[in-house]
Amino acid sequence: MDMRVRMTATSDLTVGTAVDWRFAATIGQRLVRSGPLSTDYTRRQAIDELTSAALKAEPPVRDVTGLVTNGAIPAARVIDRQAWVRAAAESMRVMTNGSDKPHSFLTGRITGAQTGAVLAFVSSGSSASTTRSLPPKTAACCWSIPTSSPSSGNCRSSPPISGCGFACMR
Repeated sequence: MDMRVRMTATSDLTVGTAVDWRFAATIGQRLVRSGPLSTDYTRRQAIDELTSAALKAEPPVRDVTGLVTNGAIPAARVIDRQAWVRAAAESMRVMTNGSDKPHSFLTGRITGAQTGAVLAFVSSGSSASTTRSLPPKTAACCWSIPTSSPSSGNCRSSPPISGCGFACMR
């Protein structure tokens, strides 16, 4: 029996390029559950408490993680589940060196649908998150609170930062 291993040239197919990240975000946003029902007063109170806690937690988080940035840090923003899914997909794309276009249309859509479904599921544990816009080579910690607002924020941070352990570092 002749067993030979055939070596091929390295492919540009990676985890980051296999997923259609924009499609993943779209699917995740469609599948995500709405937040718990609450009044505007309760939601506003929870957002205010979270914003205050994020400000108080910043120094200890910096001490423990060693994450330091030059310049001012913008105030935390509270985002809803849909914005969290969008931010998490973008953070994952950057962390995996993904591109705006997947390696293959079909593969990108299949893996994008799978990734979007997972992000929607994970977001149900994070009703909302805070995010900060930081300069490159920095990251932030994100916290979660219940909310039912249709769109508490537009998560376009640079670099993208999201909750649930995803912090984009370039």
